[in-house]
Amino acid sequence: MYRTVIRPVVTYDPETWVLKKTIIQKLLVFERKILKRIFGPTKENQIWRVKTNEELDKMIKHKNIINYIKAQRLSWFGHVQRMPDAVKKIFNWKLLTTRSQGRPKCRWEDNIKQDICQLKIKNWIAWVQDRGKWKEVEKDNTFKYKKKKKKKKKKKKKKIEYVERHVIPDAFQSVCYIENIFYKKM
Repeated sequence: MYRTVIRPVVTYDPETWVLKKTIIQKLLVFERKILKRIFGPTKENQIWRVKTNEELDKMIKHKNIINYIKAQRLSWFGHVQRMPDAVKKIFNWKLLTTRSQGRPKCRWEDNIKQDICQLKIKNWIAWVQDRGKWKEVEKDNTFKYKKKKKKKKKKKKKKIEYVERHVIPDAFQSVCYIENIFYKKM
C-alpha cells in the first residue's frame, strides 16, 4: 500500500527536486510516521511496543523515500544525457547575468554530482550512454542515507609554560625579567 499509493503521491515529479538537509529530514520523518501506522505495534511477552526504525528499515528492505527520489533523479539525468545535442545545449546553458550575493544555492546538478560520487562511479559519461548499465545503477540504489552524527571536536591541550615575570623598576628605567632563574637586563 505504501509503495503503490502513498509514496507516488508524496514524491510527485521527484526528478527535478533539489534535496536539502531540511527537506530530507522532513521526508524521512513523514515516512517513519506512515510506516509505523501501516505496520502497527509489535506484541512481545504480552507487552505492546512500537517498532523501532531499524525494524521498519528491514521491512522496507532499506529502500527509503530518499533512495527512491535519488534513483528517479539519476534516471532522468541519464535520459537527458542521452538526448540530442540541442537539448544538451539548453541543459548546459548558463545565464549571462551576475550571480546574487552570498552563498550559491544548491543546484540540481550539484545534487546529481553528489549522488554519482556517493555511488563511486568514475567514468559516468560512458555509463550514461550505455542505457543497460545506467538502469543497473538506478536499480542498484546503493545509497545509504544515514544521518551523520556531529563529531565532537577534541580540545587540544595547550602546553602552558609557567614563566615568572616580575617587573623591577630601576633608577635608569631598565626592566629586569626573571625567567626561570635566568636574569636578563634590557
